[in-house]
Amino acid sequence: MDHIHDYANRIGMAMWKTHRRMSAEMAEYKEHGLTGPQFFMLNMISFEGPTKVARLAERMEVKPSATTVMLDRLEQSGFIVREMDKNDRRAVIVSLTPKGKDVLKQVKKESNEILSRFLSVLSDDELETFTHLYEKLIPEEAKE
Repeated sequence: MDHIHDYANRIGMAMWKTHRRMSAEMAEYKEHGLTGPQFFMLNMISFEGPTKVARLAERMEVKPSATTVMLDRLEQSGFIVREMDKNDRRAVIVSLTPKGKDVLKQVKKESNEILSRFLSVLSDDELETFTHLYEKLIPEEAKE
């Protein structure tokens, strides 16, 4: 199994180089007033629907306090709104505003175009294999 370290090095280097190139292109999120993590957070809120801050932190695998600063900035930008949970006064519900939905839609479109360009070097069979193998790496607890 020693050869796995060679593969780990090769894969790690390929991921780093690809991520670096993609990140440079995706820096355009900033034109929309978003960082990469903020885009991820908006995506998560969109996926979950109106949700508790604690649930977002759990899904993102961070402490609730770690989401506070990001949520503050998203709220200041008018992308989200926070409201007290009517059923649990200790909980805060986060949801997207119309402005947040619009910016998320635009950035998702741009992000998908960039990712599609990177993936276009693969054949249909390679895409299927790549997707299957990449999804196989997702830990069970993160597959929900």
